[in-house]
Amino acid sequence: MALNWMKGALTLGVALIGLAAPAAAQPPARVVVVHGIPGGAVGAPSELPVDVSVNGACALPGFRYKQIVGPLALPAGTISVAVHPANPSRPCGLPAIIGPANITLNANEDAAIIAHLTAAGAPTASKYTVDLSPTVNNKARVHVFHTAAAPAVDVYLGTEFNVFAQTAFLLRQFTNNEKAVVSAPAGPWNLAVTVAGSSAPVIGPAVVRLMENSAYLFFVVGAPGSNTLDVVVKDYNLGMAR
Repeated sequence: MALNWMKGALTLGVALIGLAAPAAAQPPARVVVVHGIPGGAVGAPSELPVDVSVNGACALPGFRYKQIVGPLALPAGTISVAVHPANPSRPCGLPAIIGPANITLNANEDAAIIAHLTAAGAPTASKYTVDLSPTVNNKARVHVFHTAAAPAVDVYLGTEFNVFAQTAFLLRQFTNNEKAVVSAPAGPWNLAVTVAGSSAPVIGPAVVRLMENSAYLFFVVGAPGSNTLDVVVKDYNLGMAR
């Protein structure tokens, strides 16, 4: 599977090479692309393979649920992105199920583009800027994104679920398409998600191990009605040169 990710990254880079400006252009954006739609939430096979086109060129054929490509250095500016049902015989040849949508990439920004579900369960795509600056006091930085077909949720990170005194952070009434950025000490933590106001987890508790001087992207994805709620995670070592 890792080889497929590398192939996808290379293909996407080639598809965007035509956007490259002269040498004096602005610094590029650094972007990860995430597949966050479980097939079970839309009545399809769980891996829900799709084809992703960028500016009309087929960039990511056979892109599967939970797959992450990047970060990729992409030229600043506006790109047109569309997601199509997978078609091995003619990649990106079927009508788009998401987009085409124009997405603006800013010079020197770190960003994530994710295919996910709206609160009503419709496929969509969103771009989020992420903070990859150095952390304070060697802590970990956690970005949480509500990209699920679910009502408002509460997100917990603690040594013991629902024990407030042992909670690193608690995000209440977190709604679809909302983002939060919080800091937490390094170490093993229990991550849990509940429907807002409820004490019954719909995700977790699951142990996550946060490393110091690292950043994490936690995407809450799926839909409770199809029992597909889950978390897709991307991590960065902030001590490494970007």
